[in-house]
Amino acid sequence: MKRRFCRALYAGRFQPFHNGHLHAIHFILRKVDELIIAVSACDKNFTLEDPFTCGERIDMIWSPLAPSVRQSTLLIPLVSQENNRVWPSYLCQLLPHFHVAYTNNPLQIALLGGSSVQSRRIPFLHRDSLQGSIIRSSLLKDNGAWKTLVPPSVKRILNNIDAVNRLRSLNAPQLENHAH
Repeated sequence: MKRRFCRALYAGRFQPFHNGHLHAIHFILRKVDELIIAVSACDKNFTLEDPFTCGERIDMIWSPLAPSVRQSTLLIPLVSQENNRVWPSYLCQLLPHFHVAYTNNPLQIALLGGSSVQSRRIPFLHRDSLQGSIIRSSLLKDNGAWKTLVPPSVKRILNNIDAVNRLRSLNAPQLENHAH
């Protein structure tokens, strides 16, 4: 008996894309035929929490994916949806039909629980270090630890866009505000 086609959603800010995200993509693609990667908050950039542009994040996601993975992956940017309650219907309106959403985000799980979309969890990979906030902090300190937490192609992108100095310049107004 032929297995039914299954398309999944994996949504995130990917600020920046790291080895945990890459692990999640490979895990999900072992379970489904096709994956929609929704790059959320594409209207937010150049802040300490969201320092990278949507285009930069798309490059970071796409660059480490093998051609076989790219063939079964759709990469779609999404602007922020300020009303969390309508987020599931927002996704269903903007994205191709998907059968399941993979997420560990408690808010996403709760919101999807009230919709027709089933959510499934992703096994974490080194959750103690593979978090965007930790990597951004490492970039800000320029301590080099971030270089082992992202795929080599993402490391090149972060170096090319001078991510360390971008985060430092974004942090400079914070430092000035604390001095007064």
